[in-house]
Amino acid sequence: MNDSPSRSIISDFQDYLCNETSLSGYEKTFFEIVSDREYIGNDTINFPFPLTRTKMMYEKHYWNQVCPNVKLYEFIVSDGRTQRCCWRVLIGSSNDGVLIGTKEIPIYEPVFSKSSSKGFKRAVSTTIFSALKHVQMVGSVSTLTFTSIFPDTDELTDWQINIHKTGVECLVKYDIYVDLSRSQEELWSSIRKSYKPLINRGKKLWSIEIIDQPEVEKMLDFRKLHANEAGRITRSESTWRTQLEMIRQGNAFMIQTRTLDGELIGCALFAHSNYEAIYFSAAYRRELFNLPIAHVIQWNAICELKRRGISWYNLGEYYFPQGNNFSQKEENISFFKSGFSTNLHKRFIYR
Repeated sequence: MNDSPSRSIISDFQDYLCNETSLSGYEKTFFEIVSDREYIGNDTINFPFPLTRTKMMYEKHYWNQVCPNVKLYEFIVSDGRTQRCCWRVLIGSSNDGVLIGTKEIPIYEPVFSKSSSKGFKRAVSTTIFSALKHVQMVGSVSTLTFTSIFPDTDELTDWQINIHKTGVECLVKYDIYVDLSRSQEELWSSIRKSYKPLINRGKKLWSIEIIDQPEVEKMLDFRKLHANEAGRITRSESTWRTQLEMIRQGNAFMIQTRTLDGELIGCALFAHSNYEAIYFSAAYRRELFNLPIAHVIQWNAICELKRRGISWYNLGEYYFPQGNNFSQKEENISFFKSGFSTNLHKRFIYR
């Protein structure tokens, strides 16, 4: 597999982004990320979880299973004292050419400090988008897939406006959210009525533990349960190490449900930035699906995320019944998750 197209793309990106005259007066750097440790202050930029180093490094490890030379890059714009913008992108190459984002891992929009002006956001968004279109033309990149994932605004960003101007296809998805700014009493009242006695029942049936330290043995228990219930190993060892590192850094926790004699029957991992959390990974004993294991875990996760001061909890995509491109299993899972939600938010995919 040849990685030279990737090196050429990196060089083009670096030249285009760092020499753009509309951002003169700002310090600009474009570099490869080799660590998943976040270093931008939480009080500076609100990161939706998919844009964090933690999540993108996880996606890199996952993508490396089929495309070993994919790397993660970051573009930083600062005024010399404060980082005003951060943009991250996965770039690699395969036998089919250069890869910049895929259907599964799209190109995310940049994130900005809270004090950034509209003019600055417009200049940065336009610069990045122009750089992408430039390397698409010169680098054998057939398709670019973009997304926008900020749940608390319905206003089109400059990023989205630039994409719309190209006339690309726009798909609208809907994601299931819990607004964690609400009181715990309000969150409980928003849960589907039929779930409440199930949660109370589960609290009596099982031992429930929140694991917020990198306990290797308990992660191994989770990994074994995941493989047993899937019937095979579905992910590389590096993705499990990344999940353990998320916990070590304080950006994730596990919730494990065990029988009173200690048998693990359910486990889920929840990961978050300073702003947003996601339902990252889970495994449950299939023969116990009729019992409210997941109900208890979800409610405990909501309480823990609120305690940590997170703004939003994203449970994943909602599938409307009239759709034709998803399975009955996906629809059932979507319906289950929506029983905990307070909001549905639009997410745009551009191809």
